[in-house]
Amino acid sequence: MFFRPKFLSLIAVILGIAIWTTAQAAPGPQYDAKGFVLNQSLGSGAGAFGTGNVGAYPESGCVPVSVEVTNNDSAATDINFSIVYDFHHSGNSTDVVGVDHLEGIELNFVGDPDTADNLSDFNFLDTDFSGVTGFESTTGTVSTLIAGPYGGKNSADPIADDDKERHYDITLQSAPANTTVYVLFCGRLGPDSSESQGLRCTFMLDRVVVIAYLLIVVNFCNYHL
Repeated sequence: MFFRPKFLSLIAVILGIAIWTTAQAAPGPQYDAKGFVLNQSLGSGAGAFGTGNVGAYPESGCVPVSVEVTNNDSAATDINFSIVYDFHHSGNSTDVVGVDHLEGIELNFVGDPDTADNLSDFNFLDTDFSGVTGFESTTGTVSTLIAGPYGGKNSADPIADDDKERHYDITLQSAPANTTVYVLFCGRLGPDSSESQGLRCTFMLDRVVVIAYLLIVVNFCNYHL
């Protein structure tokens, strides 16, 4: 069974989506990020992508996230952005209070991730996000380069035990014009994530100028397994 609760604790998780870009004449990419919100009243694992309380995920569980990246340019172009997430320990090297790392996931069907209605619709690859080489889109597969994880927000520093944050750098290669790319991953919660006062996952483009900021407050009900 997916849920084997011994006791319940509640933490607030903040997904901060910051989109950064350089000044440009052409319209920049658009981003729409959602977490998979569980609805246990509909059955085990049932839910949908949204921005509300994502429901009862276990500590060390992996929360699916969908980021729809739309190339509004009139030509194919590389789209570069980063995903930054909170990572910190709770007194020793194994008790991660934040998000431990990101992992690749796939849909078990062809189509828009927004139509997923159960955790069984995902194939959890149990491999690091850096191993993903492509994402599906409205016009086919888009080749992808993912580097990381790195320590901090915006450098190529190696990861370290005292990191407060870590990040991955993503390049969607030659994303076709007027196409939406479905960037799918899951955030692997740390084994002590219920002790956190708030976790952030930040999306940045080129790290130059903030042009949009969206704050989504999500509550995780974490079961200790």
